[in-house]
This record gives sequence, structure tokens and C-alpha cells, in this order.
Amino acid sequence: MVQIPADFRDSYVHDETWNQLILEDLVSKELRDDFNFPIYYRTLEEVQKLLEKFSSAFEVQKEEFIPLDYQSLLGDCSDVRDFTRTQVKFMQGCCEGMYEAHFGKEATSLLFDRFEEASYDRFSRWKCDDMRSDELSRSGALVLCLRRK
Repeated sequence: MVQIPADFRDSYVHDETWNQLILEDLVSKELRDDFNFPIYYRTLEEVQKLLEKFSSAFEVQKEEFIPLDYQSLLGDCSDVRDFTRTQVKFMQGCCEGMYEAHFGKEATSLLFDRFEEASYDRFSRWKCDDMRSDELSRSGALVLCLRRK
């Protein structure tokens, strides 16, 4: 797997969305600073090196790679809103429980609504060919469950 190009990453839009909630006093800066976003954009090789480096401290309980099939999601690229919604639902499925436990249900719901709008703005400026890039088509999510030794 290759690293996802920076302009395809959700982390920037995600951080900007949180920053807006902070600026509007809907979430405190301290509460946001206390939360570590559990998604990192790395190659499988980078993750394996880190796991090897810290093998004396952590044991891998479960490791699963979930490929993201952008080709199927995109179809003819005519429905950017649907593509955006699918992307956001994927992230929501991974993170919603953690967010609600830390920030509460209302702030979490607001975050995902705003994140979808910000992501739609970004995706709607891309060309169909950009979304079909070879690098993006090989991306996915690596889900790890680690246990401290």
C-alpha cells in the first residue's frame, strides 16, 4: 500500500471542522486538546516498522486491512454528494463511539454534519481522474488492536 496523497487525506478537513466548533464555543479547546485522534495516514511498511520497534511494549491482538474500493464508490463520478456521504459514514462508523464518549452526542453529531459539508466542498473541486488515481485506489484502513505487555 502506498501513502495517500496529502490532498486526499481527511485529517486536514477533520481538524478544521473541530477548530470551527472551538471558535464558535461549541467545544472547549481543552476538551479537544485532551483527545488524540486515532487515525494516522501511514503505509503498511511504516506501521510494520513501528510495531517491530515497540514489540517489547505492545502485542498485536488483531490486525485487519479494510480496502476502500473507490472505483465502486465513484461510479461515473456524477454524484459527489453520495461519494462524500460514504466517506463520512466510513469515518463515523470507526470513530463515533469514541467521540460521543469524550465530547458528547450533540457535539459529535454536529462534527459529522459539518465534516460532511466541508468534505463535500473539497471533493466537488476534484476532477474525476484525481479521485481515480492509482494511489488512492490502493488505499484502505488498517485496524489494529494492541495490548500493552
